[in-house]
Amino acid sequence: MSTVTRALIAAALVAAPLLPAAADEAEDAMEAALAAYRAGDVALAKEELDYAATLLERGSRHSGRVPELL
Repeated sequence: MSTVTRALIAAALVAAPLLPAAADEAEDAMEAALAAYRAGDVALAKEELDYAATLLERGSRHSGRVPELL
């Protein structure tokens, strides 16, 4: 399993307990990253993952919870 795939899976698991709107946007960004990666556009995949990570960080700050690591 590639590093990008593992990162996407981990991010999806962390995003699950977030507020629904934030989780949906983070999930959309992760799905876009995976699609870009599969299409060979590594730069776009990284950009989407970075955006998803930003959303996850905002969500954990707003919820008062720190996501558990796998």
